[in-house]
Amino acid sequence: MPQIRILDSGDLRAVTRQLRTQADGKELVKELRTGLRGVLNPVRDEVKAAYRAMPKGAGRRAKGSLGSQLARATRTEVRTSGKLAGARVRVDGRKMPTGAKSLPAYVEGYKRPWRHPVYGNRDVWVTQPARPRFDRIVERHEDDVTRAVEQVLDGIRRKLEHR
Repeated sequence: MPQIRILDSGDLRAVTRQLRTQADGKELVKELRTGLRGVLNPVRDEVKAAYRAMPKGAGRRAKGSLGSQLARATRTEVRTSGKLAGARVRVDGRKMPTGAKSLPAYVEGYKRPWRHPVYGNRDVWVTQPARPRFDRIVERHEDDVTRAVEQVLDGIRRKLEHR
């Protein structure tokens, strides 16, 4: 599934481990999470807007267009512990409708192009090319986000040092 990790989980785990030893560690962890979300949410919003701007097809009207489904599945995740500790923007296939869970990978080109019937006509099939948006947007912001994440972590480290 499309996702880009912005932060090395080792750094985040080390800072979180230090925060747990502090009296007000929970508040600092909350501040860290809020800061990381504040850095990543503008990127997430830009990805969502790009998906919503996708050309509308004849898709299932009850569930919305593919672009709107992808936008709803795009989210920011911040985890401060465990193996998946880190901050990332991802398109979560689990949030897609039943039968469409792998579509984010197809749209971004991580999987081979997919085939589908034209307007439900099983006699006429087309091969759908990938229309990548996610990687292009995230890569454009990667340096800025990395700097901003470092600033958030430095701010938390400074607060720890002044105690």
